[in-house]
Amino acid sequence: MAIAGDDDKLRWCGEIGFDTAINYKKATDLTAAVKESCPQGVDIFFDNTAGPIHDAVMKNLSIGARVIICGRVALAGQFGKPDIGERFMGHLIVTRASIHGFLVFDWWHRRDEARDANIDGSRQCAGAPPVKSSKLPPAAPPSR
Repeated sequence: MAIAGDDDKLRWCGEIGFDTAINYKKATDLTAAVKESCPQGVDIFFDNTAGPIHDAVMKNLSIGARVIICGRVALAGQFGKPDIGERFMGHLIVTRASIHGFLVFDWWHRRDEARDANIDGSRQCAGAPPVKSSKLPPAAPPSR
């Protein structure tokens, strides 16, 4: 399932293999829309958003679900402040879900591999063959 706020993005998600798509800007009940798209629950959730999308998916986790938290764009203005909103500790216990934080810097040593895989994936979506080896310059080191 893909969730985005733009129908063109959702059409593209369908082209690359997502089974269902939800436009969160048009959904009147996001939690119900997630449940309809994933009636057996969400198995894997890669969260870049926090906020309402996070809340809707967390209410629909399957038993043994895996949640990867990579970003909090909906709460970008709240950096350094306590989280607000719903709490899901009881639901995490019941679903036996696991949560893992993901920072790009932890994988910086594999950045060239990731860049090449992303290039190949984009080329394949466009119908072009994968590249054998990237001719791009090395990725710049992270700034902290």
